Amino acid sequence: MANSDSVSSSNEDPALIPIAIRILRRFPRPAFISRFTAYRLYIFGLTYLLYVTFHVVRKPLGVTKNVLYHSNCSNVERPPDRVFLPNNTGWCSWAPFDRKDHQEKFAGLDFSYRLAYALGMVFAGHLGERLEVRRFLTVVMLVSGLWVVFGGLAFFWQVHSYSYFVVAQVGAGIFQSAGWPAVLTLMGNWFGKKRRGLIFGIWNTDTAVGNILGAIIAGVWVTDSLWGFSFIVPGIILSCGGIVAYCFVVVRPEDIGLSAPNYTGGDEPDAATKATVLDPAASTAHLSQSFNESSNDQLDMLPALPSREDRKPITIWGAILIPGVIEYAICLFF
Repeated sequence: MANSDSVSSSNEDPALIPIAIRILRRFPRPAFISRFTAYRLYIFGLTYLLYVTFHVVRKPLGVTKNVLYHSNCSNVERPPDRVFLPNNTGWCSWAPFDRKDHQEKFAGLDFSYRLAYALGMVFAGHLGERLEVRRFLTVVMLVSGLWVVFGGLAFFWQVHSYSYFVVAQVGAGIFQSAGWPAVLTLMGNWFGKKRRGLIFGIWNTDTAVGNILGAIIAGVWVTDSLWGFSFIVPGIILSCGGIVAYCFVVVRPEDIGLSAPNYTGGDEPDAATKATVLDPAASTAHLSQSFNESSNDQLDMLPALPSREDRKPITIWGAILIPGVIEYAICLFF
């Protein structure tokens, strides 16, 4: 026997339910999986795939370096309409990476990206907790993908300005930095604190998967005549991920009438608490029963359910003061 999620709760906010969920919930789910568990598995897989795309777009520059600079062009036929210096063995490289300082230029691009990423992370986390996460993630993925595509267009537009590549890296770094805070917020909303070490340990393998796929996808186009696609194809994949995020992401369990995890100390809300949150009539009956069977002191010990409006995002200074944050940040330098 299968259950259907087509019946919406009075606690749902229709404006926060993405269009894909309205379609998917019409299909039955296995009876042995609760609605809460089904959605958590769904969010786990969705955020996993979305963050994989963020790491796919980080590989093109590293993969194409051997095409942008050739250490020896002796086996390449020189075009008759160009004049070359006698000792220029890298004449077939892509300017401005055809000089002896090509290593410094590549290092400068890496530095530009990482600096923009680091600075962007500070402001992205600040914005991510104050904006609607689904729309925030959608915009971030769309724009990040376009910046990667912008870098690849240098091949088709015959751009040889080093500043162009620096701008492309800075733009990509700023917007890609917002991906981690956004998906982390989604995982926190759905999984809470219980077993988060195991859950996030498994989930964080998306970085390795994304790096592997990124190297493979970019490597397909690594030739002197096609290297621009090594940027454009991953960029399009990331931008398409933004459309997926807008259509499929459910930000909080409360948005679809479910209870937030862990406010009673458990992994999934118990049946009595679910009834209290989702059904006002059941809520009254449950409280009346509790009053008859428990003392006033016991009632005073019941945890209060925080509303969406009562949840205030943490400030940057407050985050810095969390034990271990500074130490962990310093470790990332090594």
